[in-house]
Amino acid sequence: MPETKIQEIYGAVIPAAGLSSRMKDFKPLLKIGEYGLPEREIRTFSECGVDLQVVVTGYRGRDLEEGLSKALPDHNICFVHNPDYASTQMFDSLKLGLEKLSGKCTRVFICPADIPLFSAETVKLLMRTEGRVVIPVSGGEEGHPLLIGAELIPAILAHDGTDGLRGALGRAAETVYCEVEDPGCLLDADTPQDLQKLRLLALSDKR
Repeated sequence: MPETKIQEIYGAVIPAAGLSSRMKDFKPLLKIGEYGLPEREIRTFSECGVDLQVVVTGYRGRDLEEGLSKALPDHNICFVHNPDYASTQMFDSLKLGLEKLSGKCTRVFICPADIPLFSAETVKLLMRTEGRVVIPVSGGEEGHPLLIGAELIPAILAHDGTDGLRGALGRAAETVYCEVEDPGCLLDADTPQDLQKLRLLALSDKR
């Protein structure tokens, strides 16, 4: 008999706990067009059928949770707070989000809250690509979101943080690089100048 393909259940972790020190403003509530940065990510993931989404908050966590809940009342968003956001790294916030999703999905997208303009086409292409770790590559550069198999979550949770997620994955996971035509998957919003670039891209691509 032919082998039955497992029905994948997708989740996403969006770390948004940082202090936004280089932006000099609270990044998660800044807007590109009519949507805030993490709101855009959530909408894109939802459009592609990623129903289990965890936003990890920290600095001004209540403001972010209230803002996203108001903007996206019909979306299934779970919030996890990192109380040690000021003294820990993004990897620590990622672990909190992955712990929340453990046992609830088969594959997990990971994307920081300040990389909001990856396309739905990129997400769908990653979904169609088999691999324990799948990373989009645009113009020769690695981007976001990356996609991991949920079977890797225990190893990530057990990692001591050395070299972040890359160190946690180590050589145990075979990485598949997925070519995409998507400059948005490379651009983050660390500074006001970065944000302006994202806004120009959103206007030119009507994202």
